[in-house]
Amino acid sequence: MHFSTYDALREAFEKRDIHPKDLKGAVADALVSLLAPIRKRFEENEEWQEVTKLAYPSLPSAREKEERGECFLTHGLAVAHNRLN
Repeated sequence: MHFSTYDALREAFEKRDIHPKDLKGAVADALVSLLAPIRKRFEENEEWQEVTKLAYPSLPSAREKEERGECFLTHGLAVAHNRLN
């Protein structure tokens, strides 16, 4: 199916001519296609990647926290030392 306007799409959805799962999949595919050139440029640019790492540092794992003495693991769950009091 192809819709030339948003109103036509909305009308078909309201009439239940389109299943929500199908609409969701189509929107996801369209977003992936639209973002593909941006993603490619990002992957080719080391400076952008470094800025991203600085802006959004990864959180330490529970194992890393345990090794630093910030918490301990019990049954696979991290428990912070300050929560024990």
